Amino acid sequence: MKINKKVSIIGAGPGGLASAMLLSSKGFDVTVFEKQPYIGGRTSRITLGDYSFDMGPTFFMMPQLLEELFESVDRNLHDYVEVQEVDPLYTLKFEDGVSFSPTRKREEMVALLKQTFPGNEKGYERFMTREAEKFDSVMKLLQQPFSKLTDYLSLNMLTALPKINALDTVYGQLSTYFTDERLKWAFSFQTKYLGMSAWNCPGTFTILSYLEHGFGLFHPKGGLNQLCKAMADVTLENGGTIKTGTGVKKVIVKNGVAVGLHLENGK
Repeated sequence: MKINKKVSIIGAGPGGLASAMLLSSKGFDVTVFEKQPYIGGRTSRITLGDYSFDMGPTFFMMPQLLEELFESVDRNLHDYVEVQEVDPLYTLKFEDGVSFSPTRKREEMVALLKQTFPGNEKGYERFMTREAEKFDSVMKLLQQPFSKLTDYLSLNMLTALPKINALDTVYGQLSTYFTDERLKWAFSFQTKYLGMSAWNCPGTFTILSYLEHGFGLFHPKGGLNQLCKAMADVTLENGGTIKTGTGVKKVIVKNGVAVGLHLENGK
């Protein structure tokens, strides 16, 4: 059903395209303005001859969130993108010659730890159990609004505080699970995604490595840019418009209300 309301979205990155897909599916007249000649933002690609390369991330976690997003607009993500799980997760090579290729398969991981880092397999089991509880607490916080002061005193917040280890560091938390320094490094380099050191990053973010080990890593065939293409395709199917090479200079506001856009081309 078409709704007689226009929506302008600035930027055809993942957030803008997800918004466009959701709103166009509800019947809004959606136009996306993107200053670059291509969609995707930091999740776009560069093509050289017969080869394409992601210009940003090359894998993603928790595909169930994307599956839910597409289901909410009556689409199936896997009709648009061929998603492949990355297993093993990666291979780490240490200067003493040890090579470590972790997997999210729990039994295989325990056997691998017994062989490579003997004595740390029980710490891994504790890590997976406790970090799962932490993750559940943090996810509830991420899915609630923080629009007023009392939201910071919600039941979710009060329940999560004892579990999120915000006063410790990632390295400190990992030291409660593992005795081998190499294993601590293997579970801490994910803090680089945040641009932080494991010795400074709040202990809450051990959930980053938990996400990899608990839910896996995934790569869409053709690159992560294919996720943006899929959202763009659904937007177009729903009657939306995507204008690339069309930068926005400013939002026109009258009496506190956005009423239009001033484009870089003068329109």
